[in-house]
Amino acid sequence: MNEGGWSVESVSRRQTLHCRCGKGEEQMKFFSSFVQDAFTSSGHCVRMKMHSILLSSALLCLASATARAGNFVVDKSQSELAADMHASPSHNFTTVAKDYACDIEIDPDSLRITKATCRFEFEALDSGKDSRDKKMRKWMNIERYPEASYTMEKLTATGKPGSYLAEGVFTMHGTSLPLNIQVRLERTGDEITLTGESELDHREWGLEKVRLLFFSVDPLLKPRFRLVGQLKESTEDV
Repeated sequence: MNEGGWSVESVSRRQTLHCRCGKGEEQMKFFSSFVQDAFTSSGHCVRMKMHSILLSSALLCLASATARAGNFVVDKSQSELAADMHASPSHNFTTVAKDYACDIEIDPDSLRITKATCRFEFEALDSGKDSRDKKMRKWMNIERYPEASYTMEKLTATGKPGSYLAEGVFTMHGTSLPLNIQVRLERTGDEITLTGESELDHREWGLEKVRLLFFSVDPLLKPRFRLVGQLKESTEDV
């Protein structure tokens, strides 16, 4: 039987079920005792048992793929995810994400980023001024749109060692749009540092310019990050 990437092969009194998920092909083997019992039952029972095997194995593959995280472990005590902003009357301020989650995969040999996703909740943003943060959360309508995320889709070397252009999608306020980030990767011993910066106009994501009497905030934001961490050893699922 071969259907949708699944196949069942009868080998003597053993059944081998192949499921393709992630990068490679994983095999889950159901040996003689289980299959022998299945095939000594009626034809209906055989079909029911085989359907159960396929369903259970599909769920195992899905769980395995979902649980597989990137190998770059971020040390948040040394890292920062922030955005710089300008307001008038003229002054600058920075909003920092007090908590965030990044799923990043880096090839240990080439030190090339192969996967990157980061997300944060707006509730976790801190500009150093409580009254400003409360207004920001109301402006963002965080009850309806509680988080933002970025997913890298392509990485291109810029010609300088360790420098890349990451092309991806940034989702905020219910809108997903392309966003490019200038990324630099450096390694010192076992420690890896990822830095990046970009610019975006939040009006493109459906957020109006902030105005209050003579006060306003420039809609051009400058998100940036510095992620420090190490690579954990990859293990193959058995």
